[in-house]
Amino acid sequence: MSSAPLHRVIVGEDSEEESDEAVYEHPASKADSEAGESDEDREALTSSDSRELQPDEENGDTWRQVHSLLLPGSLDGLCTMQSAMMQKMKPSIESAIERIQELMMNQKELLSRVSARDGELTGNERIGKINATMTKCTAYAQKVDRLIANMVEISSVIERIKTKADDLRVDAQSYAIKKEEKREERQQWNLFYAARPSESVSSD
Repeated sequence: MSSAPLHRVIVGEDSEEESDEAVYEHPASKADSEAGESDEDREALTSSDSRELQPDEENGDTWRQVHSLLLPGSLDGLCTMQSAMMQKMKPSIESAIERIQELMMNQKELLSRVSARDGELTGNERIGKINATMTKCTAYAQKVDRLIANMVEISSVIERIKTKADDLRVDAQSYAIKKEEKREERQQWNLFYAARPSESVSSD
């Protein structure tokens, strides 16, 4: 009867030690399991982050493609304004183009007529003589200019000659007057000398 309790106590102690070891061992295994779980969580997070980042980049590329498809030139504001202005200005531009085309046709027709008329005029002999004469008009005009210059110079020379002639005429008149005065003075002296002997004879 006494051995049975002893056995129970030992068994109890062993069970308590085992339980203690189990208790002591459980936190370590729990920490290991938590560390393993944390590592797995980190790997899962990194993989999920990489998965999230990669679709963002892919989504960016796809969004650019979709943006280019959804926003063509017709939905762009500047293109819309340009197309509206072109639609507004299209009638006036078309009318201006038509007028320019009509003007070009008229110019071509006028050019053809002028060319035909020019050919007729250049083929005429009289027109050719007139043309040759007109080409010499420049030389004739230069000759006339030289003649006018010479005439002006001759006129100035004639004016100088007239002035000189007037001066010579005045000198000649003054010389003639002086000569006449000297002749009269000589005659008076001759008369005076001629009258002196008669006076002496009469006194005798």
